[in-house]
Amino acid sequence: MGSNRNDDDSDGPTDIHRIDVDGPVAIIGDIHGRADLLAKLLKKLGKHMPVFFVGDLIDRGPDSFDVVERLMARGARGIRGNHEEWMRRWCDGRGFHDDVLQRAFGALSTLDSYGLKPGEPWAPRFVDVPPAHRRFFRELPLVLDLHVSGTPYWVIHAGVHKRTPVEPGLAVDEVVPWLVEYEPWDLLWNGGHIEDARRLDRLVVFGHTPHMKPAATPRAIAVDTGCGLWESGALTAVVLPEGRFVSVS
Repeated sequence: MGSNRNDDDSDGPTDIHRIDVDGPVAIIGDIHGRADLLAKLLKKLGKHMPVFFVGDLIDRGPDSFDVVERLMARGARGIRGNHEEWMRRWCDGRGFHDDVLQRAFGALSTLDSYGLKPGEPWAPRFVDVPPAHRRFFRELPLVLDLHVSGTPYWVIHAGVHKRTPVEPGLAVDEVVPWLVEYEPWDLLWNGGHIEDARRLDRLVVFGHTPHMKPAATPRAIAVDTGCGLWESGALTAVVLPEGRFVSVS
């Protein structure tokens, strides 16, 4: 599997989590509750390759619970997407937001997979989510500062795009830390097509915005290929540092 080093010595995860790992590694795009496709992809990747993910593991698809189970069993690491944000806040005891039950968001399928139902007049209880899953959601950082065989990458759910507002005059290596501190929601929500990616100090691997096919440019790698969103959507991983795509549907 290769050696790993975690430079975060705090009691819990920081919003930017640095990981050093020997390649090759796989970074999986948005899964959205499709445990069946995740199982196929993990088998295709092989059991020895380190696995990372870009967030949006849950909602829409039928088995978010099993997605989390499989990722935990594999020792996968990654970041939260906007679809994990509600779950993370809920599991932190910060309240359940009924807006996530809207059909387009798809959180009802996640609750169903955990055997939970929105009650009347009470919302489902987060304490009925298994403790290991609550801990999994709580510990997901916002950004990975991932170094694969010495090559650095940013792993950011929505990426960083030209229209994302940043403070004027920032150097390219200062943009992501500034956004994490001052505009973290932009890294979860302010998505865009790969052609709109902002030039930074390194490649950004991102999901959130579905693309018909995985894509790569000198600035970014897009790995959301519509899994759990489109009937024909695929689940895709990029293998780094070679930049090879692996997809299942």
